[in-house]
Amino acid sequence: MGRTAKTGIPVLMYHALESPNQPCGLSEPGELLYVLSVAVFRQQMKLLSDEGFSTVFIEDLIATERWPEKAVILTFDDGHVSNFTLALPILEEFGFKGLFFITTDWVGKQGYMSEDQINELSRRKMSIGGHSHTHPFLNELGSLEAFHELQIPHEFLSRIIGNSITAYSLPGGRRPKAIESMAEVLGYKTIYTSLPGFFKPSTNPFLIPRTALKRGMGLEDLRRIIYIDPLSTRSARSRAIIKHAGKKILGDLSYTRLRNILQRLVGI
Repeated sequence: MGRTAKTGIPVLMYHALESPNQPCGLSEPGELLYVLSVAVFRQQMKLLSDEGFSTVFIEDLIATERWPEKAVILTFDDGHVSNFTLALPILEEFGFKGLFFITTDWVGKQGYMSEDQINELSRRKMSIGGHSHTHPFLNELGSLEAFHELQIPHEFLSRIIGNSITAYSLPGGRRPKAIESMAEVLGYKTIYTSLPGFFKPSTNPFLIPRTALKRGMGLEDLRRIIYIDPLSTRSARSRAIIKHAGKKILGDLSYTRLRNILQRLVGI
């Protein structure tokens, strides 16, 4: 099966990795849901390589009229140290590149990358983006507070890598009303969400969908994603919409507490 601009390009979302010698250090069920073993991550990258997929950045796609036949966009949220120690060597092994979104207040803290490691990612041809300063739900903040959650990462990370960052991912996928105007003022060109989907020529660059790779997903799940299985895509998107509706009805804090309880009880 081929990849064309018409069908779209999958945008994958990762978080932390772990190995027997390097546990992730996270404990909340909601966090652990997104933690993959390094062995599983390597299997996934090998599948992409074996299937003939290359990795691209959206800026490259926007700048060219002819898109690769088989391409995927790899993104990593939060700035966990395993992105540098575990994910980077595997990406380089397969000749892949990724976009790493950093929560700047966590830089240098236990379990998260240092300034030097972020700079090294950039030096090794990876891309760096912002993921807020303190990881709040932006839709719950006032306009000025939300603006600062975009501004601080932009200034902080641009200084570290010596170039202006242009990409931002929304913590928890929460999107404040004025996000586009805030982003444009600061120089962001793309904003990534957590709603499953694919990047197409018609996609709003300030509303880029992503599909999360979660603990327990197998290679066939990844295969369905990269080959854009319509049924699988609709199902994932429907679940995401229901989840977002639950957050809106219950409120983010109540929803998170309920989700954590259910995950502890039944593993969902």
